[in-house]
Amino acid sequence: MPDKFIWNLQYSVHSEEIDAQHKRFFELINAIYDLLEQEIIDPEKFLILVTHLGDYAFYHFATEEGYFQIFGYQDAAGHIKEHDEFRKQAKEFIERVRQEKGSHHRLAAEVADFAKEWLTKHILIEDQKYMPLFRTHGVS
Repeated sequence: MPDKFIWNLQYSVHSEEIDAQHKRFFELINAIYDLLEQEIIDPEKFLILVTHLGDYAFYHFATEEGYFQIFGYQDAAGHIKEHDEFRKQAKEFIERVRQEKGSHHRLAAEVADFAKEWLTKHILIEDQKYMPLFRTHGVS
């Protein structure tokens, strides 16, 4: 069984709003990990969770990207490119869940592992870069 995605201070970007959104990502990823404990994964429940994960990514990324535009974040293009890669992968996962027959264990593990690894790197590297600018503008 994979390790759950546990929030700790290393993931904080020191913004209550964005930290809360990141924590919600953790919850959604862990809900997919929880499916792996079941002998048979309900395909509808799996599709709902993957769709929520994708939808939430769109919502969260829009928050960050809105701030980028308002504050004139210089590295916005590269950051948005990473967001776009996640958006694309989320859409692909949703389509694969819809099409796959039989056990979804392998795909559920792939989705959760991808999201966990991507989000970990993204928060610890990319998101940390914009925080000085956000703090300058009073984002807390």
